[in-house]
Amino acid sequence: MKRILLNILFLFALITASAQTSPVRFNVHVDPQSAWFNSDENEVDPAGSIIHISAGLNMDYYFAENYAF
Repeated sequence: MKRILLNILFLFALITASAQTSPVRFNVHVDPQSAWFNSDENEVDPAGSIIHISAGLNMDYYFAENYAF
């Protein structure tokens, strides 16, 4: 699994390095999250420390030098 993930990240790095003039850019982000409470609509439960990791892939299309969708 680690080898596949590293290969994918290396591939994105090569695409980004070779396509500097391309208006499309891909971004990978990893965000750590921590919480001390578990809640729902009726009650709040202190469940101790909870640690999660959120990861994602973004694509930006630059239609001008400083503007993108």
